[in-house]
Amino acid sequence: MAAVFLPGNLRDEATCSVCLEFFKDPVSIECGHNFCRGCIVKSWKDLEMDFPCPQCREVFSQKNFRPNRQLANMAEIIRLKVLCVHPLLGEDVGMEMELRKVIFF
Repeated sequence: MAAVFLPGNLRDEATCSVCLEFFKDPVSIECGHNFCRGCIVKSWKDLEMDFPCPQCREVFSQKNFRPNRQLANMAEIIRLKVLCVHPLLGEDVGMEMELRKVIFF
């Protein structure tokens, strides 16, 4: 039986580009990029106008963002899979090991 591997960038897609952690309360801004709510609020904290996207640098005239619940759910699922600890090795073995454990054991 062949092992199943997830795309290498799946973890990246569930990670905030500001804090480099899994998304916590993710929001989307006008350009379509996503950030943790706390990260974008902190990034724009001292600005009164011209709010740049931390990723693409597009500038917006208002602080507009909306919750991204689907991304929050996906990030939580990935976080739980990635943080699974191998019972014998006692270390974080990542998503691929968790999938192999489900498939082969």
